[in-house]
Amino acid sequence: MKAYKPKNIKEHNKELISDYIKNSQLPLTIRQISEGTQLSVVTINKLILELIENSTIKALEKHAKTGGRFATAYEFNATQELILIIQFIENGDNLVVNYHIVDLLGQVIEEKSLSTNNLEELLDNINHFRRVYPQIVLITCGITGVEIDGELRIMDFLPLRNINLAQEIKDSTHIETIIENDINAATLGYSSNDDEVLSGIYFPEKFPPGSSLIINQTIFKGSNNISGEIKYLPSFKNVKYPLSQQEISLKVFDSIQTIIAMYAPHKLIIFIPKVWENILDLEKTKNELKEIFPKGTLPQIEISSDFSSLYLAGLIKLSLKNY
Repeated sequence: MKAYKPKNIKEHNKELISDYIKNSQLPLTIRQISEGTQLSVVTINKLILELIENSTIKALEKHAKTGGRFATAYEFNATQELILIIQFIENGDNLVVNYHIVDLLGQVIEEKSLSTNNLEELLDNINHFRRVYPQIVLITCGITGVEIDGELRIMDFLPLRNINLAQEIKDSTHIETIIENDINAATLGYSSNDDEVLSGIYFPEKFPPGSSLIINQTIFKGSNNISGEIKYLPSFKNVKYPLSQQEISLKVFDSIQTIIAMYAPHKLIIFIPKVWENILDLEKTKNELKEIFPKGTLPQIEISSDFSSLYLAGLIKLSLKNY
């Protein structure tokens, strides 16, 4: 157990109290907080006022009834600070940008899809949300591309290609900014087990595919961030998009086989457009893979057309982790 110096005990106890209230996601009385944290009621009473003063927690106007008496209940102030999540996403032939205001419990409190045709419009939109929500302390941007040496060298949205997007946003807003690839975020959003190797493959309908690797809840990016760019595999050389119906099954199978051979994940999630659901036969694919790989080595394989929501879930998870 970590030892705390006397001067740090107070801050440690305040963090213990706020974290316990936050994780409970329910209003708690002093007595309940004491039982959960093993801190004395006297200690909690001393510190609770400071936590209220700095807006970490708030006292409810209504009171919780406990054992025949009424006692003030406290809850985590999830909106004391906010996160702006920006999500570039495919929509037919175009890429749209979704903006989400998220609280410290990961709840979306506002979302909008706004016209964003260039960097100037992107920054204008960001600063609009910043004025409306001055509590924003972190910006997380999910992109359809890859940062290399700080620049978006690989980017489906041409107006942002070769731009240091994180720096541009920081210079405009003075707010810390995180940039993450869309398939990395979606796979992170799908993951649930800390102790696993998880791979994802994303096939946009009209853009090249990408893949990701999550090891123990950490995104593996390689030495230059291009790990997972399967469009550079020989099987995708000279391929044009959208794929023909004949190519869809073949390219998906080739990608799955490559990922299993290279990474041997516990789980593999394949994100596909909804219009592909009647084209791909997952059970047939699994049976064909059993003929290739040794018995017992295939991962759990799933197909999903719910890319957008898992992409957002991953960006939220990443944001809260880095908050």
